[in-house]
Amino acid sequence: RVLSRLGHAVTLADLRPPALTEGRTLHPLGLYKRWAFGHFIRTWCPPLAGCTDTPGAIRHRAPPAEAWVTGSDQVWNPEITGAYAGDYFLADLPPGVRRIAYAASFGRDVLAWDPAVRAQARGWLAGFDGISVREASGVQLCAELGAARAEAVLDPTLLLGDFHQLLPETPCPGRDLLCMVYQPGPGFPAAAV
Repeated sequence: RVLSRLGHAVTLADLRPPALTEGRTLHPLGLYKRWAFGHFIRTWCPPLAGCTDTPGAIRHRAPPAEAWVTGSDQVWNPEITGAYAGDYFLADLPPGVRRIAYAASFGRDVLAWDPAVRAQARGWLAGFDGISVREASGVQLCAELGAARAEAVLDPTLLLGDFHQLLPETPCPGRDLLCMVYQPGPGFPAAAV
């Protein structure tokens, strides 16, 4: 939405690792969650292009673009992305395509990666035209991998600013509010959670 407001035509590359499509369920709650997620994507996200479940194939399936952007939660954590790590580091794009990382995250404060993975990530990061990360620790990790120009920025979910378009037009009186706290602190002590 922010990129569209800035005048860019935006398309999402549709990478679907098998882990996201396996384990289909006929349980009503599972079916509803899958439908709700698909409905959200169709309603609020730009068009999807390049659907693939093959590592390294996304660039062949998506339309040409002046720039590719990667980012957000743990996209640079090979323990999670596995064989798709190169896709999230935008490794297989042709020369000359701008590579940008916005609010990318390693999902950790210390890299306990195998030296070969570390060397590979160092090479991938060298190809970026701009790098920003979600956490201050990510700036340090980028520096360890040779990308000293990285900076910490807001999480992309906070860029929207005005969330009114996502909320119902009328308030829902009597509804409860659920708050998920990952790290209790002064505002949310562990006893309140």
